[in-house]
Amino acid sequence: MKKTSVYLNNEELVALKRVAEREHRSQAEVVREAILQYARQSPDRDFALARNSEFAPRAAGAPRFIEEIPEAELMAGFGADSFGAEPAGKPPA
Repeated sequence: MKKTSVYLNNEELVALKRVAEREHRSQAEVVREAILQYARQSPDRDFALARNSEFAPRAAGAPRFIEEIPEAELMAGFGADSFGAEPAGKPPA
């Protein structure tokens, strides 16, 4: 087992202490069990597979994935300031 730290707000800490005391278990045991239960019950979050699924087409006008944007389009304006001006000393393209 590895040691880790978890930051809890007061409400979460009180709830953890209450469950541990009620079940006569350590707080660490309660946290470990809660993590395992969550992992078993939560859906698979493999978004990469879901987004490529023929069963989950993107809506018209949905944002494009980065790999779908041509490099020239990504590089357009790279290095320009927020007003579109090129940096000093750089000749215009």
